[in-house]
Amino acid sequence: RLQEAQAVEEGDLWVPQTPDPGQPESSRAMTPNASLAVLPVLVPMVEPPGARDAAAASTGAAMDPGQAEAAALGQVVHKALEWLTTVPMPQRSASRLAQAISAACRAVDAPPTLGERALSVVTHILSSPDLSPWLDPDQLAWAGNEVSLIHAGRTLRLDRLVAKSTAAGREWWVLDYKLQHRPQDMPSYQTQMRQYVAAVSALQPGEVVKAAFMTGDGRLIEIAL
Repeated sequence: RLQEAQAVEEGDLWVPQTPDPGQPESSRAMTPNASLAVLPVLVPMVEPPGARDAAAASTGAAMDPGQAEAAALGQVVHKALEWLTTVPMPQRSASRLAQAISAACRAVDAPPTLGERALSVVTHILSSPDLSPWLDPDQLAWAGNEVSLIHAGRTLRLDRLVAKSTAAGREWWVLDYKLQHRPQDMPSYQTQMRQYVAAVSALQPGEVVKAAFMTGDGRLIEIAL
């Protein structure tokens, strides 16, 4: 099980719950045999009124239209995958994917015109044979999306954290969605992922922790640690 971090109060511990497949709003997935897993997380933060508009105003000037659209597309894809990866693969129908994309556009204030592109990316990721072992809750001992941890005084948020049962024991994977084709060439991404691995390793001493990027074209790119 994940052990309590010193920097987190006991009342801030998140005990994952088995998701209801009919409610894609859940951002957590786990199999019944993983009920003991406990992750230290932050208290949910309430966004002040107007904060989203202020952030957009402060960053929008630095982005050209193409960059802003790519950022919005990434947000929609992340949000849809956050919901859909809690749903068993046989229940990921075309209509459910379309509903998730539409809801994700609304949730992140993205223009509905991005829906078609986002649906294509999400469909490609979820149908990828290389990624399915990490995105199918039925193949995992435990899984969580948007996992918040505190490590070395810093707040970290992992796109996805999963545990797989192997013959050698439990194995943890830190997974990060990157729509770019070669995220492994970005030193900042590598540094960020190593921080994530260090955080999970500190909570799970003696257990294997690995990391990989999941790309928009359906590839798993493991990071050498």
